[in-house]
Amino acid sequence: AAVTAVATDASDAEAGSSPTDGAADDPRKKPLSMRTLPLEQQTVGRHQSYYWVEVEPGHETENMDPKYVLEEWGCPERVFLQTCDDERSQEESVKSLPFALILVILYALMNIAHESQVRTRGVEEALDFQISENANFAFSTGEGGGMYMGHKTFNDVNSYADFWSWTNLGLMPMYFPTEASVSEGADFSLGPLSADEREFFFWHNRKVGGMRLKKDVFPAKECLNDIMAEHYNLTCFSAADLDVRLAPTYFEAQWAPFGDEAVTVWLESGDYADVLRRLESEGWIDGQTARVQVAFLVYNAPHDVLVSLSLDFFFSRSGHIWKHVTHQSYVLEPYAEWYSYIWDIGFIFHISTIFLTELIEMGRGLRRSRFRLRKFLRSYLGFWNAVDWVSIIMAYALLILWFIRYADLKELEGDVRDYPVQLASCPSGPAGLECRTAIYVKLHGDYATVATQSRDLSLLGAFYPICIMLRLFKAFQAQPKLAIVSMTLYRSAGDLIHFGIVFLTAFFSFVLAGVAYFGRVLEDFSDFNRALVTCTQAFLGEFDYEEMDAQNRASAFAFLLVFQVSMFLILLNMLIAIVMDQYAETKGQLHSGDTIWAECFELCSRSWHKWRGTWVPFAEIKATFIAQRGKEALRSEAVMKAKDVVEIVKKIDEVQAQSLLEKSVETWGQSHPTQVELKSVLGPVSKSAALARQVNTRFAGQAGVVPAGTKHKKEPTDHLPALDEILETVPELNTDHLIRAARLAMNRDIKSFKEKDAAKHLQQLLEGLAILAQGSNTPATIHASSSPGVVQV
Repeated sequence: AAVTAVATDASDAEAGSSPTDGAADDPRKKPLSMRTLPLEQQTVGRHQSYYWVEVEPGHETENMDPKYVLEEWGCPERVFLQTCDDERSQEESVKSLPFALILVILYALMNIAHESQVRTRGVEEALDFQISENANFAFSTGEGGGMYMGHKTFNDVNSYADFWSWTNLGLMPMYFPTEASVSEGADFSLGPLSADEREFFFWHNRKVGGMRLKKDVFPAKECLNDIMAEHYNLTCFSAADLDVRLAPTYFEAQWAPFGDEAVTVWLESGDYADVLRRLESEGWIDGQTARVQVAFLVYNAPHDVLVSLSLDFFFSRSGHIWKHVTHQSYVLEPYAEWYSYIWDIGFIFHISTIFLTELIEMGRGLRRSRFRLRKFLRSYLGFWNAVDWVSIIMAYALLILWFIRYADLKELEGDVRDYPVQLASCPSGPAGLECRTAIYVKLHGDYATVATQSRDLSLLGAFYPICIMLRLFKAFQAQPKLAIVSMTLYRSAGDLIHFGIVFLTAFFSFVLAGVAYFGRVLEDFSDFNRALVTCTQAFLGEFDYEEMDAQNRASAFAFLLVFQVSMFLILLNMLIAIVMDQYAETKGQLHSGDTIWAECFELCSRSWHKWRGTWVPFAEIKATFIAQRGKEALRSEAVMKAKDVVEIVKKIDEVQAQSLLEKSVETWGQSHPTQVELKSVLGPVSKSAALARQVNTRFAGQAGVVPAGTKHKKEPTDHLPALDEILETVPELNTDHLIRAARLAMNRDIKSFKEKDAAKHLQQLLEGLAILAQGSNTPATIHASSSPGVVQV
């Protein structure tokens, strides 16, 4: 069907007046080279892409050169201004991309400078290795009764006696050495260590404070089976804060709180042996003990790292002792290098710039909405603005937490620095124990405060890069090639949600199946959480099949086979197919093929021309049009050429005006491709097909064409009825429909049906489409081919 043209001014068109009438009365209306279509001629065909172009019936989908369109028909004013607005938005997005990348770089450099992960991890790894490998017990006795080799380590502590043996023979001689160590079999001694040497733990780590031995106990509770407990006179205990029926994780061991009934003992170099002997003889560790922690602080001067090392023993009610070595390390002076200040200042300046930009945008939005809050919120609230505000709020929250932690860290640094002086002020021996204990408690308490703040800061800092990533996606939106990924995810969101319902249903079914069958024999399937992690790892390709195979080979094979075929080979490939289908469709609809470097080059070129004064910004062009022609210009269908733009925008030259007009027409054509949906032409085509069959039947004798169903064959003649003769014989035949269908098939002008091939192709086309019309309502696309008589559906 013909596209109905929209006149610039309907009343002027009906009166037959020119669209530029009244320009003298309204100074905003300037004379333009307008080509509007009068209402009485609106039945003339209009091109499907370039709706302002008049074409003959049948040529609505013909490919046209944008430059030719601009030269012959110009460009509508609203299309031109819309292109200027789009180009301005794209410029702003391309400009914002470097700033978004700078935010990523500044945050990364600031985080690395603050946390110094390499330095802290290096010290932690060294201490962890020494404790795990060199704190030995269960020594073998050599000649003369000497102890030569310890056969058990920290991980071999499996009973109360093992704990005391490891503490007395393994840890304490290592932490409180008295003599310099020599090689095995040496017949000499290096003598006792000096007082200063005894203050170091493995050469470079200065001990700070005493060693803390802390015990937590299980609260008493009713037994699950009171009858059996009463019969055997048993007492039951439970852990309220930490479940240690199975091995706790590193994070759980590190942050598990102590209860109110926790007991703390401080060990010092002078009397640690007597204290440990007394605790063991008193049964300090008993059936009610839930946890024992050995903790101490050391300072590594070469790396400026203060480390809290904790050795945790968790006593399960099943009889197992779980062991963990945990660390908390911090650089005392994160601003030791001058460039560390640059990253912080740059990050603060950058996030403040984003904050001010959002405030300015809000102010403009309020003015546009005339300070109507509801109207403003409807226009302002959106996903990307929410991303901006979340990133701003989180950035300031990170900075506040960091400066609070820095202040507490400096207080802790002061405690560490003043520790030797404060310790020397306390009386020696048992008389000064209370004084020394107060110093130890303050050191560990201040360290715990910094550790809690660091945990919150780390969790927030780990989430903040997600916000930065979303800001990058926002910057990618205006660049078509970069926006493909985000647009693909957006368009496939509905399909992914429905697929996710099916996927999660099947996935959780396998999780439950693993818990039900393997939960009693494999720890990885012992509860729902562990089975969920295990199945996720299996889905990603990491699976401990040998452990399952050792339990039951047939069941393990069946479970793994069904899981991999169902989840990996079928559902995962369906997920990829859903995304790739939308990706292909999104990429096919991409109407701008400019690469990011091409746009950056164009942006630099425009900036250079702006600096020279030979390029007028897009915002200024739009503002000038609105100032002279009013806001009606944004909706105006008046077509214009380069001289019209120059006449309105005095600063612009004809070269820029021509370039922008060509860009406008080209962009409009790319975003509105020439295609016809089958459902929009089935009606006219089926009617034309029926009329074509009437023509075929009535003129079969004259033209030598045998009607459908006729078995005898007639010699064809050279005479075929002309179009006028057909119309006269079949008055109900629609000329416009017939010519459109013929041109769609032939892609060329047909004035009559005197060519046998043309009539044959036309009839085949129309009858075929009529069959489609009766049996299908599926939307499709008809593309006219350059070959006569060929139509791709």
